[in-house]
Amino acid sequence: LQNIQANVRVVSDGIGRQNAVIDPAILRVVFEAIGSREALKLHYVSSRREESDKELNPLGLVAKDGTIYLLATRGLETRPKHYALHRARAAERIARPRSVPRGFDLDQYIEDSHKLSHVLDAHEGLVELQLRVAPETMYHFRERPLSKNQQIDEHNRDERGWFLVTNTIPVTIQLVPFLLSHGGWIEVVGPESVRQEMKRRLKTAAAHYGK
Repeated sequence: LQNIQANVRVVSDGIGRQNAVIDPAILRVVFEAIGSREALKLHYVSSRREESDKELNPLGLVAKDGTIYLLATRGLETRPKHYALHRARAAERIARPRSVPRGFDLDQYIEDSHKLSHVLDAHEGLVELQLRVAPETMYHFRERPLSKNQQIDEHNRDERGWFLVTNTIPVTIQLVPFLLSHGGWIEVVGPESVRQEMKRRLKTAAAHYGK
């Protein structure tokens, strides 16, 4: 076990950014509240630098993209929000039991939320994302599918030899940036809303580099 501990590491996905800095004392209090199934008070700073005190029902901790998120509800809320713990400035346990939404399951929530992705329009629901993908970048989709329902048309490649890849997924805040990261090796066929957003962002980016 000591040899395994000394030689196994977990590295977050991405481009090598540094991990977010989380106060160990705050993390310890959060762990204690979860362990004792108690409510929790956080002094929290939002991404817009707005400070507030929040009384929360902690439901779980999830490590993602170099930070740790507290999943919690407030009051009678039934859907948890995600609180990045590096934005917490203080934490204390509250001497009352936490309130848990009926039927809440942490693993099922992670699956249903597309691994804690933020959906841009909750009313839009799922869309059928159709991509033309160059052979050079197909390994991204073969090795780590965008969804469990992903389909790759192996037989009807276009004149460039590109594959048609189809997924039924929500449009999340990270979807277009992920697609843009493939540069010229990918083309969004549909839906039109995603295709036009790709076009808009590429046009804006290209303008930074002149003619």
